[in-house]
Amino acid sequence: MIESSSIQIVHGTLPALEVLLPAPALPELVARVSQHFRLGNQEFHLTDFTRPLESDVDLRAVPADTILHVMGHSGALAAPGQETVSFQPHPKTLTMAGDYEYFAAQGKHPFVYALAEFVDNSLRATSRASEPRNITISFVLNSSSLSSAKGLVCIQDTGCGMTKRDLNDWAVMNYSMEERGQLSQPSISASPTKYLNSNISYFGVGSKNAAFFIGSSVKMVTRRVGEPYVHELQLSAGELEQRYRLGQAVYETVMIHRRPGDALTQAPWEQAFPITQQWVGEEATGSEASGFTRVLLGGLKPEVLHQMLEEGADSRICRELAHLYHFYIHGEGGNRGPGSSGRPSPAPACPTISIQCIIGDRILWHRSLHEVDDDLESRMLRGQQAELGFSLHVPDRGIVWGVLYYFPFQDGAETVPLEGPSAGPRPDAGPGMTQQYGVNPSQAPTQSLAPMAAAGSLALQADLEVGASDDDTDGPWMAPPIFEVFWQGRLIPGAKVDTLPFLEALRTKRNAAAKDVLPDQAFLRLRGSLFLGPAFQVTRNKLLLRDDLRALLLRAVPGDRSLGRRAREWLAACHARLDKVLRFLDPADTRLQAHMREELGEACTAFLRVDDGGGRSLRAGDVVRLDTRPAHLGRLACFTVPAPGAAPGCHAGGRAHVELLPADVFGAGCLRGFPLRRLRWETVPEGEQVEHAQRELGKVPACLRLEPLKLAARGGLRCVAGDTLPDTQVLVVSGSGQRLTRVLLGGSRQTLKVTQTLWRLAKSATPAQAPASPPPLGPAQREAGGKRWRRRRGAGPLQEADENRPPVVNEAEVAEVVAVPATQDRELVLQVENHSPVKDAYYFSRLANGLTLAGQYVLEYTVSPCAPGGPQGPPVLQIHVAVSPGAPTQLCLGGEGVAAAALRPLAFGEALPPITVLLADQHGNTLAPGPGDDHALPQPALRLLAGDGEAELPVELESSCSRDQDPLRIVDLVAVPRQSGLLEAQAPGSPDAPVQGGQGAGALPRTLDGVLEVCVASGGAPGLTARLPLRLRSGPPITLSLLPPHPWEGLGEGAGLEVTAGATLPGFEVQAWDAWGNRSPALPGLEAAVRLAGPCCSDAPAAAAVFPLDDDGAATIADVALTCAPGTAGQAQELELRLEASAATPTLEAALVRCRAGHDAEAPALGCPVVVHHSLAPASLALELHGEALQRRPDPRGTGPDLLLLPGLPAGSSLPGLRLALLDGGGGRVERSVAGRVTVSWHRGSKRLAWKGEAVRLPTLPVPETATALGEASVLDAAGDLNAAGAQDATTASTEWVRFASDDGTLLLEVGLFLGVVPGPPKAWALSLVEGEAGEASQEGGEGVGAVRCGQPFALEIEALDAHNNRCARGEGAPLPTPVLEPEAEGHLGFDPASWECGWMTATQGVAPVYSVKMSLLGAPGTVRLTVRSGEEGAGADMAPDSLTLQLAAGPPARLVFSTPGPLHCGLAAVLPSLRVSVADRAGNPAVWTSGATLDVSLAGSALASDGGGRAASVSARGGNKARAKAGAAAFAEVALRADVPGSYTLRAVSSSRRVALEDATLELVMRPRNLVASLEVAAVGGETVSTTGAAPPRVAWGAAAVAVAVRVTTEDGEPLPAAAAAAGLCLRVSGPGAARPQRVGPCADQADPGLMAFLLEGLVAAGEWTLAAEYVETRPELLDGLSRKASELRSPSCCLLVDPGALAGLDVEAASLPDLLTATNGTVSGLVAGGFAVRLGTGKNAVTGPSRVHPTADAATQRCSPAAGRGGEFGADRRRPCALCTALGCRREGR
Repeated sequence: MIESSSIQIVHGTLPALEVLLPAPALPELVARVSQHFRLGNQEFHLTDFTRPLESDVDLRAVPADTILHVMGHSGALAAPGQETVSFQPHPKTLTMAGDYEYFAAQGKHPFVYALAEFVDNSLRATSRASEPRNITISFVLNSSSLSSAKGLVCIQDTGCGMTKRDLNDWAVMNYSMEERGQLSQPSISASPTKYLNSNISYFGVGSKNAAFFIGSSVKMVTRRVGEPYVHELQLSAGELEQRYRLGQAVYETVMIHRRPGDALTQAPWEQAFPITQQWVGEEATGSEASGFTRVLLGGLKPEVLHQMLEEGADSRICRELAHLYHFYIHGEGGNRGPGSSGRPSPAPACPTISIQCIIGDRILWHRSLHEVDDDLESRMLRGQQAELGFSLHVPDRGIVWGVLYYFPFQDGAETVPLEGPSAGPRPDAGPGMTQQYGVNPSQAPTQSLAPMAAAGSLALQADLEVGASDDDTDGPWMAPPIFEVFWQGRLIPGAKVDTLPFLEALRTKRNAAAKDVLPDQAFLRLRGSLFLGPAFQVTRNKLLLRDDLRALLLRAVPGDRSLGRRAREWLAACHARLDKVLRFLDPADTRLQAHMREELGEACTAFLRVDDGGGRSLRAGDVVRLDTRPAHLGRLACFTVPAPGAAPGCHAGGRAHVELLPADVFGAGCLRGFPLRRLRWETVPEGEQVEHAQRELGKVPACLRLEPLKLAARGGLRCVAGDTLPDTQVLVVSGSGQRLTRVLLGGSRQTLKVTQTLWRLAKSATPAQAPASPPPLGPAQREAGGKRWRRRRGAGPLQEADENRPPVVNEAEVAEVVAVPATQDRELVLQVENHSPVKDAYYFSRLANGLTLAGQYVLEYTVSPCAPGGPQGPPVLQIHVAVSPGAPTQLCLGGEGVAAAALRPLAFGEALPPITVLLADQHGNTLAPGPGDDHALPQPALRLLAGDGEAELPVELESSCSRDQDPLRIVDLVAVPRQSGLLEAQAPGSPDAPVQGGQGAGALPRTLDGVLEVCVASGGAPGLTARLPLRLRSGPPITLSLLPPHPWEGLGEGAGLEVTAGATLPGFEVQAWDAWGNRSPALPGLEAAVRLAGPCCSDAPAAAAVFPLDDDGAATIADVALTCAPGTAGQAQELELRLEASAATPTLEAALVRCRAGHDAEAPALGCPVVVHHSLAPASLALELHGEALQRRPDPRGTGPDLLLLPGLPAGSSLPGLRLALLDGGGGRVERSVAGRVTVSWHRGSKRLAWKGEAVRLPTLPVPETATALGEASVLDAAGDLNAAGAQDATTASTEWVRFASDDGTLLLEVGLFLGVVPGPPKAWALSLVEGEAGEASQEGGEGVGAVRCGQPFALEIEALDAHNNRCARGEGAPLPTPVLEPEAEGHLGFDPASWECGWMTATQGVAPVYSVKMSLLGAPGTVRLTVRSGEEGAGADMAPDSLTLQLAAGPPARLVFSTPGPLHCGLAAVLPSLRVSVADRAGNPAVWTSGATLDVSLAGSALASDGGGRAASVSARGGNKARAKAGAAAFAEVALRADVPGSYTLRAVSSSRRVALEDATLELVMRPRNLVASLEVAAVGGETVSTTGAAPPRVAWGAAAVAVAVRVTTEDGEPLPAAAAAAGLCLRVSGPGAARPQRVGPCADQADPGLMAFLLEGLVAAGEWTLAAEYVETRPELLDGLSRKASELRSPSCCLLVDPGALAGLDVEAASLPDLLTATNGTVSGLVAGGFAVRLGTGKNAVTGPSRVHPTADAATQRCSPAAGRGGEFGADRRRPCALCTALGCRREGR
C-alpha cells in the first residue's frame, strides 16, 4: 500500500480536510480551511488542544498524523471535536512476559521449563507426522568461557510443519488452538490410558514467552508436509522496542518464503555460528513429503548461558526434561527396564528427544532422553517393590488414573527416591496448588524429603518410637506429598498432591491394633502418580493447575467400591513383607525353634537378638517396657520372623515374644507376641520392676470375704439332710484393701463375676480341710463387712434390709445357672453366676429345699476373671458342708435283683440276682450299720403275695442271706410252684385268677403277677416292711407232647401212618412243657425249637427240619415231604421229634440245668411211626427222539415246567420221530392204564390218548426260521445245565410244549421243549453301513440311504446269511468265503482297496462273525453304489450279491484351492481385481464349514519361479496379504503382481490358523512383458535437458513463439508406444503462475523418435515459474484387463520452466473501494481511483513483473523523491513520505 505523511483538519461532523506535509504557509492553509468548510468571513483559529497555531513556526512544529480542530474566535468550539487514538501495547508485553510466567519454577531456574514449551509444540506437530518423531535441542556456543560466550538455542523436529498462515497465527499473542479452530473444547475422557495424546500445546503464549525469557530474538523456520517452500518469521525484542519508540507499527514483521537450502536469508546473529548453515543445507535433502520446524533463539541472556555452561548442566537438564516427558519418551509402562546397557529402543509411537551441546564445530555432549535413568520417575519405577493401580471418577472432569508405589526400608536405609536439593521453599498454594488433607496450611511441608533420608538407626527410632503410641497426637500430620500430577502425560511440576481421601481415611481411622499392622512410617514410604485428562485446566506456563484439585478429588468417586479395603490389604502386605528395618541375630536353639513352630506354624524362625544398625540392640532375657494401654513390662523370650529357616540378617514382619510381668498377675510363662514397634529400646532396672509388680498386684483380686461369718468358721458346717443353707454375701477385695467389681486385666477393663458352686464329693474323695481361721482383714475389708443391702424389683434407691431376714436377690437379674460336667471325684450339684453386684457385694439366695442327699459337700466361691498367678493362686473361698442322714423311717431294697425284677419276669426255677436290704431316713438316705450298731438287721421274712398284695400265692421261695459284706443281702432267691400246672389253672375268667399277662381274652396266661414282701422285726426298727413287684412265668421247656388233632390220633398203639412217597405229611402241633406242667414258650435269652429227624426225611435240608416254638410254647410241623429210601417201601419207620434249648445267660443256663436235674435225665425224643409207599400215578411227561430220551433241565425262569433240550436244529427244518411217555413218581413208566388227551403247541387241536405203557408218536415238529443258539456246546455248561446264553435264549425265545390232561380232570402234566436253532448254509450277502470314526453315520435323502464324507473313513459290515436271513457261522468244516466290494459312481471315484482295513471279525459266544471293512472314497458329491459279491470259485460262489446306496458329501477342510484356474497369464506388472481362495476337502470339493469357526488365509509375499531358478515375483494385496475366511472362502482385493524377469511363477496360499492343518493352494502365473507404460519422464524443455540433480531449471524469454518439450516413454516390452495409444492417453500437464486450473496439451501429430514424445507449448505470456508433468492413462482394452485404476494411470515427476518477464509497457490499477478520490496519471492518461489501491506493473501482454526485478522510473520534471523498492515486493517503507511510484507517475491526492 502507498502512504504519505499528512495532517487532518476537522470541524464538527463535516468531512475532514487532509493536508500533505510539508504544509503550505499558515495564511494559505487558513484560506483552504475556510473554503473547504465554507466558513466565509468567520474568524477562527486552528488548535491541537495544546496551543493555538498562530505562526508558520507553530505550523511546522506540528508532527505528522496530527488532527487540528477549528476553534471560534472567542475560543469556543463550534461543535464537539473527536479523534481516533491508538493504545498499542508496549513491546515488553511480549518480550518480558516470560519473566512473569516462570516466577513459580519450584525453586529452580525456569530454563528447563521454558525449553519444555517448545517440546510441547514439537510433540503436537510430530503426533500427526508419518515420519519418525525426532525432536532435537541444540545448545550452540562459540566459547566455553562464560565471560565471552555467546550462543543460540535451536529446537527442531520432524513434524508436519506449518503453513504460512499457521506461522502467522503462531506470532499472534494469546491466539489459542481453540480460537484457530485446531483444537476443540476438552472433553471428558474415560480412556484407560495415561492420556498420551500430545495435545499439550494449547494457549498460544508459551513459546513466545519462553523465547524472550531465554533470549532477545526468535526465528521460526518451517516447511509444511507436501509444500515445496520454507517459511521464515523473525521477532527481535530490540527491533520491536525501536519501532515503538519511533511510533511505527510494532506488531508487524516480514515473512520470508524461500527454497529449501537457501541460506541468503540468515540473520547476522545466525551467521556467527557455522552449524546453522549446515542445518539450512540439510533442508534440501528431504522430500516434499517430509516437514520440519526449527526454532532459533538468539541473544541468550547471561543466566541462560550460565545454566548451559555450569558443571553438570547436561545431566541436570536431561534429567529434568526426562522427568517432564517420562511417559511420552518410554510409553505407557514407563522406564522399568534394566540400566542403560542393553536398553531396548523406544517404541515406534514414542518420540525420540535428544539434547546436544556444540561449541564451535565440536559436539561437546549429546544425549537422548530415552537413555536417562536418573530422573525421578525412572528411579521411582525401578525402585518401587509394589504398586497399586486405581481410578477416580471426578464429576465434570472424567477419570483420574492413579498408581501407588511402595518403597520399603531395606539395607539400613529408606529407599524412597528423592529429588535434588530445592533452590528455595515450596511456594504458597494457590488455586492450582493443592493442600494436604488434614494438615495445617501454615505448616505444609516443602518439597524436600530430608526427614526420609535418615540412616538406619534414626529411621528405626522413627519407626519404633515416633509412631508407636496408640494415642492420636494433637499436632498435624506432617508428611511429604505422595503424588505427582501428570496432565495429558506431561508432568505439572508444581501440582503435588499430598494424599487422597481414601488414604487419609485409612490413616486416620486406625485403632491401636491397626497401627501395629499399618504404622505411620508405612504411609511415609508411599509415592505415586495421578494422570489427568484434557478436561482439567492448567496454567499457561503448565507449572500449576488452575483447577482446585483438592476440592475436585474430595468429590471423586473411586472406580472400585472396595478401593479402601484393597488399599489397606495392599499396604499392610507391603509393610509386613518388604520393610526390613531390623537385623535379627543369634538364631535360637533347636528346642525353642520347635516350640515356636508348634505355636506359630512351620513358617517362622526364632532369634535371640535384634539390632537396629545404630548401636542399639535387645536380646532375649531383657526386661523392656511395652507401649500399650495400659503400659506393661515384659521379659523378652525371642524374636520371630515369618519365614522358615531364615538366616541372620534383615527381615520383614518380625514380632517380639514377651513374657508379661509380674508372673503373679499374668501367670508363669504368659508369652504374648507384640509388633516390634511396641518395644521401648531400653531395659528396665530391677527397682522399677519391683515397683511395677507391687502396683499390678494391688489392682487384682486378692481374697474373698463371706457373710454370714459362721459359714467360714473352722471345721466347716454340719447339718442334717433337709436343713436349709442361709443367704450369702461375697465381697471381692484387692491386695490394697479396695473392694472390686471391675478389674484391668490383659490390657482391658473387665467386669468381675463371682460364681457359687456346690460340689458333692465322692465317697472315695477326702474333703478339703477347712481353714483354721479366716485371713486377716485390712481396713477396706473391715469396711466392707457392714450391713447387707438388697434391691427390690421396681424399687428406686437401695433400702436397708431387715436384720432378721436375709436379703433376697432376684436370680433372674443377677444369676445364671450353668451346667458344668462333674469331675472324677466330685459331682456338681448347683452352680450360680452373679455378675451384677449391689453396693460392691455379690448376693446369693438360700437353698430353699435344703440338702436332702447325705454326704460330704463343698460350697465354693470363685471370682473371674482373675490373675492366673500369685503366691496362693487365684482367690477361692471354700466351705466344707457335712450332711448326715436322719432317723431311720423305712426299709430300702436295692441291688441287682431289684433292677432285674423291674426289667423282666422271673422264670420258675431261675435264681434272682442278690437283693440288698438297708435302713433309710425320710429322704431316702441309707444308714450303713457298723459293728455293734443298733441298726444291724436280723434274718428277714419273705412272702410272695398276689398282685393286689392281699392273698399269698402257692409258690415256695428258696433263698439264703449273706453278711460277708455290709449291708444284708438276699441271694439265690428261686420261686418254685407248690402245685403242677399253676399257670394253667389260673385261667382267665376264673374268680380266683390273678391278673395275667396275655394277648387276648381267650389266651393262656404267660405270666403271674406277684409282690415280694420283705419283713424285718427288731428292737432298733420294729415292723419295717419293704415290697418288691415280681412277675413269674413258666420255667424252661423240658418235655414235648402232641396237641390234638394230629395224624396219629385214632391209630392203634404202634400203628404207623401210611403216606405215599413225595406226598406232604399232614400238619400238626407239638407242645413244650416245663418241669411243673406249665406251657413253656420261648424266653428272652433262651432259644428253643423242635427238630424232626428220620430216614424218610433225610433228603430235606437241615434248616427245613427245625420248627421254633411260638409264644404259647407250641411248634407247628408242616410242609414235610417224605421220601421212600431204597429198600424201605412199605416198611414202618420212626419220625423223631426232639426238643433243643440253649441259654444265653448264666442264670437261665442254671435254671435249665436245675429243671433237667429234677427229671433225673434229659427227656427222650417223641416218636411217630410212618409207612412210605411208592407213587404209581403219572407224575411227569417224557419225550423220546428216535428211541432216546431227551435231556430234562429245570426252567431257568422258575415259572414254567421242566425243559427238554433239542440243540443244534437247522433253521427252517423239521423234526419227525418225537414220542411221548408217562412217568410215575419213581421215574418209571406208568404201568396202569390212563385215558386222556395230548396237546402240542406246534399243532392245532389235541389227540386222544389211551396210555397202556407204550410211547405215543407226536406230530412232526417244524423248526423256526430264526436261529436262537449255535449248538449244544453254546447253551450247556460243564454240568449239563443251561448256561447264561442258553438261559437267555430260553427266557426270550418262544419254547414249544407238550401237555397231557386226564379225562377225569385230576391230572394235568406239561413239559417244555427248548429248541436250539442254528443258521443254515450261506445263501446271500448283506451289506450295511455303521458309524465312521467321527460318528457321522446319518440318514439323508430317504430310507436306506446313508451319508459319508469325502476322504473320511467309514465302516461297513458284510454278513453271510442263510436262506432265512440268519447270520451264518464260520465253522471249521465249512469256512465262509471272502467277499469282494466294488464301488460305483456316475463321475470319477477315487479309492484304493489296498489301503482298506478288512477281515472277518472273531465270533463271540452266541454271535456269528461279520466281515468288517473300513474304507474311504474321493469324488464329487453325489450318489455312490457299493456292491458285495463272492470273490472265489467253489464254496459260496452261488451266494446272491447285495448293494448299498450311499450319498457322498463334501468332506472336512483338508486343503486350500484358488477359485481362478491356472495357469494365469499376465504382464510383468499386473493387478488382479480379486483373488479368491476356498477351503476344500481332499477331493477339491467345497468343504463343509462349521458355523462360528474361524480361519485366516495368507498369500505368500513372493511367488517363486517354477523352474527353481531362485527368481521371485512380489505379491501384495490391498489391505494386506492376510484375510479372514468367511463362509469357507477368503477374498483378496487388488492383488498386485510384479516381476523383473519374465517366466512362470508359483503363487501359494497358506493357512495361518494353527488349529486347522490345511494343504497349501498353488496357482501358476505366466508373466510376460506387455506394451504397458512403465515410466514417464520429462526429458528436455526448449532444447535443454532437464536435470534431476537439483540444477537450475530451464529458462525461456517472454514472448517466445513456442517451446518444445520431449517426454521419454518407457514400456515393459521395450517397444514404442503406439501412436493411437499416445494420442488417446498421453498428455502434458502445464501449470502457470497464478493460473487457477492447469492445462493439458496433447502430443504432436508427427513424432520423429518413438521413445521421445514431442509436445509444443504456445502462449507462455505470464512471466514466472511454470510446472510441467507428463500424464498417461491406459485406454487399450486388451491391457486394461487385470489392471487397477491406480495402476492404469501414471504421472511423471514435475519439472520447472522459468519464463523471464519482458519490458515495462503499462500500468494497471486495482481499486478495493471508493471512500475517497485519487487522481492518477502517467503523463498521457489520467483518471480518478480509490484511496486504498494496489498497483500492478505489467508488460504489454499483461505479464506481471516482480518488483524485485522491475523498478519504476520517473522523468526529472515530476520526480519529487528518489525511486525505491521495498524489500519483499513493497514500495515505500515509510507511510509519511510519498512513495517513489507515486512520484514517478505524478500522482497527487486530493482530500483523504
